[in-house]
Amino acid sequence: MAPIGAENEGLSSPEGFEVNFVTRQNLKLTEDLIIDAQVILQTVASTVVDIRDQCRKLGQKKDISEEEQSDLQLTMEELNEDIKEIRMLTKRAELLREKAKSTTRLVSFDLGQPIEDTANKRTAC
Repeated sequence: MAPIGAENEGLSSPEGFEVNFVTRQNLKLTEDLIIDAQVILQTVASTVVDIRDQCRKLGQKKDISEEEQSDLQLTMEELNEDIKEIRMLTKRAELLREKAKSTTRLVSFDLGQPIEDTANKRTAC
């Protein structure tokens, strides 16, 4: 039977890699920046959807020419593509945030310090 604590013996930092307070703070800053990017992406997505909806309403008017109707249709198709791309970027940002959070936890574990989850507090606001 292995002595208590033996499971943590091989978990030291890789050679040449020093984990310190500055490293931990930089990781938290990175996580906060990712959260900011997520908020921006959500706002942009909402704005693009609103513009697309306004184009759709404008296209339903009776006094619009065929050329204008065609231009609006092309614009709405481009906006739909933009919405898809923004949603993909939002998913990527969420994955990046999870990776940053995991890395921060690993670094905090290595320092033997618990970490406060400020990211969830920030998004709740």
